[in-house]
Amino acid sequence: MNAVDVIGNDSVPEKYRGFFDNADWTLHGIVVSGSWAFLILAAVIHFFVLTSLH
Repeated sequence: MNAVDVIGNDSVPEKYRGFFDNADWTLHGIVVSGSWAFLILAAVIHFFVLTSLH
C-alpha cells in the first residue's frame, strides 16, 4: 500500500484520499451538489410545464 499525504487531505474521506486532495474534494462536492440542484429544479419545472398544458 502506498503512503498518502494525510495533512493535505484532511477533509477527504479515507477511502478517497488516493484520488482527491482537499481542493479537488471541495470542487467535487460543488459539482455534485450543483448537479443535484439542477436535476431537482429541472424536475420541478417539467412538472409545472406539463401540468399547465392540460
